[in-house]
Amino acid sequence: MKNIPNHSDFEKINTEFKNTKEDEFIDCAWTKFIPIHKDVSIGKFKSNDEKDKLEGKCPICEQKLDEKGNRESGASIDHFRPKRNTANSILPKNAYSFLECEESNYILMCKGCNDEYKKSEFPLDSDFVATNVDELSQEKPLLINIREEDPIEYFEIVFTEKYLPLPILELSIKKELSEDSYKFRKAKKTIEFFGLGKCHELEPKKHQKGLCKAFDNRVFTLALHYDALFELAKAIDEERDFEALLNDNPKLMEYGFFRFLIEGQFRIE
Repeated sequence: MKNIPNHSDFEKINTEFKNTKEDEFIDCAWTKFIPIHKDVSIGKFKSNDEKDKLEGKCPICEQKLDEKGNRESGASIDHFRPKRNTANSILPKNAYSFLECEESNYILMCKGCNDEYKKSEFPLDSDFVATNVDELSQEKPLLINIREEDPIEYFEIVFTEKYLPLPILELSIKKELSEDSYKFRKAKKTIEFFGLGKCHELEPKKHQKGLCKAFDNRVFTLALHYDALFELAKAIDEERDFEALLNDNPKLMEYGFFRFLIEGQFRIE
């Protein structure tokens, strides 16, 4: 998602956004950026006549966005650092109000990741909370910022059939990361926070609230990823030619997970 400012429509949309936010009677119109974010999420800059066909993928869980009839997959623009914090947050209520109309603070997510997982939470690795833009670099967020950071530096993907009726693809911490490092803690928290790993251990038990929120929807999504990518992963793992697989299904290359496969940053259990 680093390529958002390079999108051909970015300057036009950003100018419209800036003009809107200067009007004190109009809320920041951040939804203007959704088409650009969706476009970049699949690594393509589509032409104008294709905009109405735009789908995109959630850069958090890689669910296809706006699937008909699925509330969880609707596209949503959220604030990476929340404009207001939930009542149980350790942060001051309006800690990041200075970023409410800051374009670089907006991230694309499906409504499931936004409404069920992220909400208005923002875990930190220290007590320092920025009070202005210049102090942001001093903070230590425990969530990966997909606008600035490369997930391949933090994770590997795991194809597993061990634990659930459905085989699933989940994230695991990159094995090269030291357990006492900030990057390790950041990877671990991001996986736990968005329910992208070990969901089998978090399945709701009878009379208990499940820790893996929206469990059924999340596991179903991870199972779809398994089905879509497993044959390609197996071919790469066995050092077989996989060109025919990509020719038959070029949309595999629109997954962020595709890079993990090409880099060999995966395992099959």
